[in-house]
Amino acid sequence: VQPPVSVAPQPVAQAAVCRSCGVVESVQAVRQEGPAQGIGAVAGGVLGGVLGNQVGGGTGRKVATVLGAVGGGFAGHEIEKRVRSETVYDVRVRMEDGSVRRFSQQQPIATGTRVVDEGGRLRVQ
Repeated sequence: VQPPVSVAPQPVAQAAVCRSCGVVESVQAVRQEGPAQGIGAVAGGVLGGVLGNQVGGGTGRKVATVLGAVGGGFAGHEIEKRVRSETVYDVRVRMEDGSVRRFSQQQPIATGTRVVDEGGRLRVQ
C-alpha cells in the first residue's frame, strides 16, 4: 500500500472581463426633432401675413397682418422641426463588468443580443 499523495489545489483560471462587451437589456424608440433651418418660419410668416392682410380694414388689417405673420412664423418653425424629425433607439446594455451603459443608435438591436462597445457605437458579436 502506498501512502496517499497530497496534491496542491490548482488555481482556477478566471476569464478576463471584457469591459466593452455586454448584453442588450432594453431598446426604446425615441422621436428626436430635427434642426430647423428657418425655411419653415419664413414661409409660415409670409403666408400668415398674407392671410392676416385679408382680414378687416385700416388699423385692424395692420394688426391682423402682424399677428398673422408672427403666428405663421411660429407655426412654420414647429412644422419644419417635426418634418425633419427622426426616430433613434435608446439601447440599454448590461456590460460584463456589471455596469449599465446607454447608447443612442440609428438602428434597433434585439434584446438579449451580445454587443461590443466600439467607441460609443455598438457592434453585434
